Amino acid sequence: MARQRTFQSEEIIDRSIDVFMTKGYEGTSVQDLVNATGLHPGSLYNAFGSKEGLFEAALERFNTMSPFNRLLCLADTAPPRDSIKRLLAGVVDPDAHADGVTGCLISFAAAELGTTNSKLSENLHRSFRHMEDRLCRFIERGQKDGEFASTRDPRELAQFLLSIVQGIQVMSKVTNDKAYLSAATEVAFAALDQIDV
Repeated sequence: MARQRTFQSEEIIDRSIDVFMTKGYEGTSVQDLVNATGLHPGSLYNAFGSKEGLFEAALERFNTMSPFNRLLCLADTAPPRDSIKRLLAGVVDPDAHADGVTGCLISFAAAELGTTNSKLSENLHRSFRHMEDRLCRFIERGQKDGEFASTRDPRELAQFLLSIVQGIQVMSKVTNDKAYLSAATEVAFAALDQIDV
């Protein structure tokens, strides 16, 4: 008979997210994860298979819990203009979200891992594609309802916004100058109202 787990997987994953956010994937050792979670190495391996397995679980959990991604999931119902403003504000200042999360595990992982780990890169690519799709939906609805003046292709605008968001996430690792970071989001948001000629 299999032994019943005596810990909550979500709590363990949340603790591991904090470690991965601070040290990065490569910089995080199994001992770091043991220290953060309070589990023995064997329990971690039994639950997640490997450090990579735990990291994949952390990425999946982050995708569902981050305020940015939760707001993106409302792309079919939430007001487009206000929602994109909130998304951009939350990237610059996590406190703009009531349950703000500082930084983005997905952005940090992409900057660190690039194409060095094909399995994780595919996982990250899917996450980015989902974000792009949701941004595109917001923009499509905003253009249709007259909230955005731009007639540029919604997919191109979504790709542009996502690139700005990811760039700000990376820049936030080296500066906490919110005015500097906000300037980029203001320019990005203005693109939604730029009338193409």
